[in-house]
Amino acid sequence: MSLLDRTLPQPKDNSRREPKDFPPLIKALVAEGVVGPQLSPSDHCEDITLRSPLFKWLNDSFAAFVKRTTPPKSRKRPNAYYRPDEPSYLTDLPHELVWLIYGFLPAKDFVALRCSARQFYHAPDEERWWKIFCHRDFSPVHNALVEHFGKTWKFIYRSKIVFKGGRKSIRNGDVGCLVTNDGRYEGEWLNSELHGYGYLVSSAGNIIEGQWNKGMGHGYGRVSYANGDLYAGQWTDGGVTGKGICYFAEGTVYRGEWKENAVDGKGVCSFSDGNRYDGQWKMGKKEGKGLFVWKNGAAFEGTWVNNKATGQGNHLCADGVTKSKCTFEEAYKCCAKPLDSEETPAQV
Repeated sequence: MSLLDRTLPQPKDNSRREPKDFPPLIKALVAEGVVGPQLSPSDHCEDITLRSPLFKWLNDSFAAFVKRTTPPKSRKRPNAYYRPDEPSYLTDLPHELVWLIYGFLPAKDFVALRCSARQFYHAPDEERWWKIFCHRDFSPVHNALVEHFGKTWKFIYRSKIVFKGGRKSIRNGDVGCLVTNDGRYEGEWLNSELHGYGYLVSSAGNIIEGQWNKGMGHGYGRVSYANGDLYAGQWTDGGVTGKGICYFAEGTVYRGEWKENAVDGKGVCSFSDGNRYDGQWKMGKKEGKGLFVWKNGAAFEGTWVNNKATGQGNHLCADGVTKSKCTFEEAYKCCAKPLDSEETPAQV
């Protein structure tokens, strides 16, 4: 018979558990692989709930803790149950078991731990637990720019709690989640508008994470489109303007400048067929001086107008030695075989 199947002693409400009563319990837990220094605090929460004697003992212990830390209804003695210096059931437990308990506590009860004993006062301030709670309660978590914007996992947890009263209940500086017909927004608010860091999932399936200003995307952000495209970079007044990088679903990658949701300015585009263009763009088309490099190494440097090369330019053969003055078509006939259709990055 497993040690965990034996009936474990149940604590009484007014009795203090002595440390000598716990070693057999810990030995049983280690023997069963439930706890140990190599295990994550939340990895085996389901396992421990399946062991009825142990779970009943922990449940009764925590019930007694909640009873001691819950404020009384009477306001004459508001701190009557706040006794951080008195013995606590949880203070008698080894750290491995306390960490295991942390893993399946509701976040509200986890914060209340600081009222039970001084040694638990700083536990809710530790980031590792809020990261565990985020992945446990709101899995999967797709916030990719948490560290970039200096946000904590405790902040992310708060941002995913839905406002019960809707938009009217949101106050300046609040952090939380609002769900509407247009989508779901999690983050910071000002005057009932998106302001600061936020994470938005639109009804169209686009995912937007980044900085907001008075309800519009402004600053730096990341957009994952429903069609598979991914953009990361600057945006202004809700549109892609500034420097950024976009990975298109078909394999094309563009790094450079944008204006009003289109490629505009200087940038480098690596096409899905292996060719590359480095130069000037205007409203999604090659415009101005640029360098076109075929996948076999041959290159042509010249001038583009409305996405087409015009006049003569400098041509470098695929051998890397031969140079000549010629048109784009002549350079292609000389070295490139055969030329796949040139793809221009589509507008975002």
